[in-house]
Order: sequence, then structure tokens, then C-alpha cells
Amino acid sequence: MYRMSRSLSGPWIRPEQDTFDSRAYYAAKTGTDGKHRYIYGWNPTKELPKKNFNPANRISQDCCSWDWGGNLVVHRVLQNPDGTLRVVPEEHVDAALKTEHRIEAEPVLGSCEISPWEIRINGECGFGGVLLNPVPRQCKLEGELSFSPGTRRFGIALQMDENFDVGYYLTLEPGRNRLEYVSGIRFLGDDGQGGKMFPYAVELERPFQLQPDTFYPFKIFVEDSVLVVYLGNEIAMNARMYDHAGCRFGLFAINGRAEFRNVKLCTE
Repeated sequence: MYRMSRSLSGPWIRPEQDTFDSRAYYAAKTGTDGKHRYIYGWNPTKELPKKNFNPANRISQDCCSWDWGGNLVVHRVLQNPDGTLRVVPEEHVDAALKTEHRIEAEPVLGSCEISPWEIRINGECGFGGVLLNPVPRQCKLEGELSFSPGTRRFGIALQMDENFDVGYYLTLEPGRNRLEYVSGIRFLGDDGQGGKMFPYAVELERPFQLQPDTFYPFKIFVEDSVLVVYLGNEIAMNARMYDHAGCRFGLFAINGRAEFRNVKLCTE
């Protein structure tokens, strides 16, 4: 979190969006190279069950508690005209992933229109999904996304199986103006309903103002279990993906329509 002031003696102001990342971004500090300002912190691991929260046999590493330490993640910090702050990808990391791979799109559910530069998904009758390329061990998926008025949810999936059943969801919810990360841990539990395993209504989320028929740029970085997401040149979200690997990217829309354009998959 951060606060703003025109003077060291205050008053200190809390901006409406006062965080740099999700709660999976730990102990961040800022520094400068003399030209740019950066914030660097931990994408924490989930190695050990803690505080009776996890099952004794650890059937899922995704449902373990956050540890201290992990992998270093650096964001570049920019200042808006009103003094508020936002974060974007660190330019050297972004530039290192530049080998582009041809996008392979396969409709799975609902109806869709696919062209070399654009994928439109119709999920008005429930759920529409398209599977993309397998997720490389280290990669960047980037592009732009938009949604039609009335759409309930849409977004990008990672490590999806062939039936679009198991994996991780980066879900945009216009009605709540947020980006939400969902793994499969809510579907595990002693009673088979998930309620005993994970006591949060939302796993990870970032506030983001969403307007229909507006394209927002996104960049998604993956390295093994580490996931770092940037949206709209404004917000970032760190997360982990332990239980599922070696599967595919996906795009989806729920009770509405979504459009994805200029989608690129890049590796080193």
C-alpha cells in the first residue's frame, strides 16, 4: 500500500486505488536506477501446510498457505498526472521474451469467430471457451481484450485441459470492476463442496474499472509456477500455479460476449 502527500508533514492521502499488487506480493520495496522507479518484492511460495488450514495429506499444493520468500518480481512504477501511481512490466523482462509463436485457436464450448488477428467468443447461453497453445515453461501471452454490454464474466485461462475443465482462471467481472484469480482449490474439501478447504469468497483480486466496447491491453508472464499479470497499463497481480502444468491457454466468456485481438505468445 502507499499514501500521498505534498509535504513530509502531511496531510497523507489514501488514493482510491492504494495498492500495487495482490496479497501474493510480499514485503515490496522501491528503488531507482537514477532514471526510473521500480518496486520489487516476493511472489511467495506455498511449500508447507500451516495452522491446520491444509489437509494432512496435502492433496493440493495450490491450497497451501503463502510462505515467506519465493521468487523476486519487479514492476516499473509510473506516476499519473494526479499523483497516483500505477505499475507496468519491467522493460528488460518484457523485451527478453520476443520469439513469437503462431497462435492456435480451437473452439471448445459456445460459438466463436476466429481470424488471424481476432477471436470473438459468444457465451450468451452460458459459457463459451477457446483453447490456445500449450503453456511453455517460460513465456509471455499478450494482447487486448474487450466485452459487450451485459457480459457477466470473461477472461483468460491457464493450464487448461482438453475439456476446459481443470486449470486456472483470470476472470474479469464488469459488475464488480475487478480482475479475479481462481485456482481449483475451492473444489476440494472434506465434504466435496470446497467450503471447508478455502474460507475466502475471493482467492485473489485486483480492482479495475471496466467499460464495455473498450479494449484493454494485457500481458501475462509465466515461469514454471510463477504467474504475473498486467492489465490496462495500470495494475499487476502475482499468483502461483502448482497443481496443473503442461496444459493450454484458453479464452472464455460467461453469459455474454468477449473479443480478443492481437494475441501473441512469446518466449526467449
